[in-house]
Formats: sequence, structure tokens, C-alpha cells
Amino acid sequence: MKVHFVCGYYSDLAHKKKRRPEIYWDAYFYVWGVKVGRYKRNFFIQAADRKIGVTLKNFSVVRKMFGRFAAQQIQKDWGLDAELVPVPSKDGVIGATTFRTSTMLKEALSTTAFKDRQLDALYWSEQLDKAHQGGSRRRDFLKQHLATAADLKGKKIVLIDDLLSTGGSLLASKDFLEEKGAIVMGAVTCGKTIYDFKTKPFGRQSLKLTEELADFEK
Repeated sequence: MKVHFVCGYYSDLAHKKKRRPEIYWDAYFYVWGVKVGRYKRNFFIQAADRKIGVTLKNFSVVRKMFGRFAAQQIQKDWGLDAELVPVPSKDGVIGATTFRTSTMLKEALSTTAFKDRQLDALYWSEQLDKAHQGGSRRRDFLKQHLATAADLKGKKIVLIDDLLSTGGSLLASKDFLEEKGAIVMGAVTCGKTIYDFKTKPFGRQSLKLTEELADFEK
């Protein structure tokens, strides 16, 4: 599965061993802003042709910029008929009226051609522990805890998430949706967790995800 992403998100664990340079701090707070939707501090977004300063006053630009990136990559690779499914955040338990990644995606798409193409089709069957609380990120475990009430047969889907770490959630979502008859064309995330500086902090980047990626080795 092809995954597009725009930021190298240098992890806190790696930062304890080797501090992140300032431009990676910018990428860190951009991904955090897209994920959480709250202002934390001023930072810069390094666009292709300019440097955009983000403050409390213009913070709403953060999710919209991610939305424009996602829309451009999706239209280019998979077309305008794709339906965009958010990978559920841990509050996306079946029966929930909304959840964090759903809200993130709705705000991100609000000014794009895909603003009416969001499909909240994936939920967790029960409340799961977060990864930093010891919860599993394994593909097979997560797949067993996914649920849907939607008819997905034949639907062309692109998965959207805030951050790709091991890839367990994306792969579990792909496996589950395909078992339900959907066609998963690819995925877009804001960031990819990294443990060195080989990946750029900002830029149009992609990878092919077939198996779970290695986690940080302490």
C-alpha cells in the first residue's frame, strides 16, 4: 500500500538520545497540531516555496494545509471518486457520534474538493489502551478489534491518519476493509515517525507499506 506523508516526525524517544534540530521541532509541532487540533506554541511550516509562521491567531491553517496536501496526492494518484476513511483514534469506539481523527479529517477537507467524500466507516469494537499506556500496535491484534456498520462492498477507499509509526493501524484497517469487500487504494498521513534524520522534516514523501515497520530500539 502506498502511503503519502508530508513530515518526518522525530520521536521523543530518539530525542532523548540525540536532540532534534529546530526544523524537526517545526515538523513535530505541525504534526501535533494536525493531530490534536490545539495551539501549543509558535512554529514554522516549511512549504515548497515559502516558510509559513504559525501563531495562535492563524492556527486554523494547520489542518487546512494538511487537507490540501492530502487532496492533491489523492486526486493525482487515485482520482476524485475515492472515499476518505479516517483510521479511528482510540475514542472512535462503535456507537460514538464523532471521534478525534474524524474531526481532524473534516476540518482538513473543509476547503478541498473532497469535503463531501469523508466516510466514517471504521470504529473500535471496544475501548483500547493507547500505545504509550502499553496498548498493542500489532496489525493482527488491532484488526480483531475493528468494527463497522457500513456496507463497504466495492467502495474505493483511501485511509487517512495523523501519524504513521509502525503501520499497524493502517495495515489492520486495510485488512479489515478488504475483507468487507472494499478496495483500499492507499493512505495519507501527516507524519511518519522517524528515529534519525534521513527523512526530510517537510516535503512530499511516500513509501510502500506491506509489513509493520520497526519500532524504536532503546
